Amino acid sequence: MQYPTFHLCKPIAAGLLLCSIAIAGFRQSTPPAGILVDPDGSRAFIGCTADNYVAVIDLKTLTVSGHIDVGGGPDGLAWAARP
Repeated sequence: MQYPTFHLCKPIAAGLLLCSIAIAGFRQSTPPAGILVDPDGSRAFIGCTADNYVAVIDLKTLTVSGHIDVGGGPDGLAWAARP
């Protein structure tokens, strides 16, 4: 398995580091409004508030696999069960 290169790591608690990683093709002008990981661990969804979309990240390849245009500034993400 190939691991990503981590950047800007800093300790946040005993034994825990917070690190950033480079995602090919992903840039945003402000910090994310929320990050949600698919239950199977294959994708992450990142709320890009200033740009009005949610970026879909393939966690195996660490690349952007899509954009979901949502408008109105996405502000956080959550799973919702269908009735």
